[in-house]
Amino acid sequence: MTMIRLCIAVTLICVSFLFTQKPVEFARIDIDGTEAGITVTEPAIADGGRLEAKSYGPQETRKMMMSFILPSSAAQWKSSFLRFTPDKDGQVTVTLLGHYVLENGKPKRIDVLFDNIIVEGSTIQNGDLEAAQASGNAPKSWQLGQTPDGDLPRYIPRDKKRGFEGTATIMVWSRGMAFQSIRVKQGVPVTITAMTKMASAEDIAMAMSKAPDAKESDNKYKSIPDHFIDLAPVANMGFADEKAGDGIGGWSDQGPDNDFRTFDVRQTNFGGMEFRIPDPNRNDGRAVITLFKGTKAPHIDIPSKPARFLYLLHTTTYNNEKKGSLIGTITITLADGKTISRDVLSGRDVADWWSP
Repeated sequence: MTMIRLCIAVTLICVSFLFTQKPVEFARIDIDGTEAGITVTEPAIADGGRLEAKSYGPQETRKMMMSFILPSSAAQWKSSFLRFTPDKDGQVTVTLLGHYVLENGKPKRIDVLFDNIIVEGSTIQNGDLEAAQASGNAPKSWQLGQTPDGDLPRYIPRDKKRGFEGTATIMVWSRGMAFQSIRVKQGVPVTITAMTKMASAEDIAMAMSKAPDAKESDNKYKSIPDHFIDLAPVANMGFADEKAGDGIGGWSDQGPDNDFRTFDVRQTNFGGMEFRIPDPNRNDGRAVITLFKGTKAPHIDIPSKPARFLYLLHTTTYNNEKKGSLIGTITITLADGKTISRDVLSGRDVADWWSP
């Protein structure tokens, strides 16, 4: 069995400028209330830290997200806190990350250790990170994630003794994070305290000694070459859009202030997967397939080859749908005429390109 990878569109890599100092000794916790429409009010942070309001995405959602840049230390574990008040009942997502720093135009990897996450005004599960998932590669109740240009965080169990007072810990960075949702109540302040430390060379070596979520059953597929699907013939939009709402595009037809003209087609690796993206300069200005409501999806003929996986590189715009809402359906017709359909759900398979 081989893998086929299909590139439909390109997810945005969002960046924001942060003041930096050398050496960088900051951790970061993001609070996101967009799923429940919760605004983050009265934010506060420990001395030496700072607040970073979101400056991208739809205006109405920017106050629902806040980055708390926490002072940390390379010399020893440091306790820091943040505080906010939700404006309504519901769930917010708490995300542990490293500080975002650019080096030569690319995100610099700065690893940070987190431990002993304590929440007042709500409840967090497995805040001390001691309980591990069955795989041993992640703490229970926490999900691991990464940006398209990132790498998953690394969980270091307690037997490695790298955490605060020799316990378990998790190593994150700006492009690889750990997160979980907590329930909050309107007007009740939430205080989150965490122990953090900048990862040492020994910490990093220990964390990298075991890759996350590796499956022995997948090893036999590693040597099989990938097969890429050429979308140049069916692409209907480019990355740049000169005029909003003219029905011509490109990208999402939202105009030059909200297009993707800065994307470099030479970038091919997203989340560890390789894709081949049409160059609009060599394809009559077309690079992606953009589907508006009511648009008929293209039929793409693929040479008949055995396959185990089909990878899509896709995104959405104007996506205010609730998590789990149906965005679309991918239908695959096999060589024997049988079909396989897979629903694409918001928040599980795809998200708005401003909040991938």
